[in-house]
Amino acid sequence: MSDTVAVMNRGRFEQVGTPQELYGDPHTPFVAGFVGDSNRWEGEVVEMDGETVLVRTDEDLVFRARRKADAGKGPATLFLRPEAMVIEPVDAAGLNTFPVTVRAILFDGANSRLLTATPSGHELLVALPQNRAFDHIRPGADITLGWHPQSGIAFGRGEGRP
Repeated sequence: MSDTVAVMNRGRFEQVGTPQELYGDPHTPFVAGFVGDSNRWEGEVVEMDGETVLVRTDEDLVFRARRKADAGKGPATLFLRPEAMVIEPVDAAGLNTFPVTVRAILFDGANSRLLTATPSGHELLVALPQNRAFDHIRPGADITLGWHPQSGIAFGRGEGRP
């Protein structure tokens, strides 16, 4: 096992760091999409506030997220890990929230996932904790998801970006 990992893209180092750094704080969209599962939205930064941005997705959802240095007003790509989502948040204060429909439950013990879709059909993976609180969730159910703005990362979409 190594304590330092390098991610390369087309013969160029994208990021070098610990596995935790690569997963939790990717420096580029390539690393965010390459290391682990991610949900992804395309959209536009409509407001900047220091280290955070407000992103309006192409399907007209509005989310606050962490801002990467290249994310200015204009086209952006937003990444969010499946385990960062809160299913049916009881206290949604400060969270980005939005409705989804459960399309499938992908059972794999503690690593189970919900396959969900927003009203416009954008599919998202959501980590499903294995506890009785979510036994009522079935395919076809309409639920609310939420996530903390610091859990999402917005990258600018300039030249050479995916």
